[in-house]
Amino acid sequence: MPAKGPWIGLKFHVLGVELHADLEMHLASNGYVGLGKVEQEKVNVCGLFRLEPSLSGNGIETLERYLCAGGLDVLAGRIFAARVDPESFLGIAGFRLGRQEHRDGIAALGDAWGMIPPFTGNGMSMAFESAEIATDPLHAWQKGRGTWGETLERLREEMKRRFARRMFWGRAMHPFLTTDAGQALFTLVSRSGLLPFKSCFRALR
Repeated sequence: MPAKGPWIGLKFHVLGVELHADLEMHLASNGYVGLGKVEQEKVNVCGLFRLEPSLSGNGIETLERYLCAGGLDVLAGRIFAARVDPESFLGIAGFRLGRQEHRDGIAALGDAWGMIPPFTGNGMSMAFESAEIATDPLHAWQKGRGTWGETLERLREEMKRRFARRMFWGRAMHPFLTTDAGQALFTLVSRSGLLPFKSCFRALR
């Protein structure tokens, strides 16, 4: 289970939304939301917001409330004027980003090891990379080379070596996209041409 924290993730699919780009990212005062095409001409709507219990609603209505509370009323209008698939709704509330709490004896991979801020685009990559990292240690253990505890220690050290830098920079950049002050500074630096996009990209890879 994810470690307890101040974030809520919400997503569902809609049909009939015209996108202005292959991937749209919208910053709100309480988080951000992304829209991207998926199968059968549907659009996946996925948002990360600071948890606010007073905004809880019934399924998809919860995301609408968070969008409007964050100042994205126009976007909410675009989305909910389309055909929403209520069966596709998923939500997870009260989780923490970063390294997760590990349970003894469990080989945690992907988000179960560490949850990187979603805007970095590394979540799925880290899941596959974690599986690749785990291959040799688990194969060695299956052949009787080392105890389970030693295998877990090796696995955790390898993932720390591979992911520590991008986790650090992902969490360092995260506040600039999820607070009014951070967004204002980010916008100012970006418009001035001083934002090192390439360096930021490399730090997260």
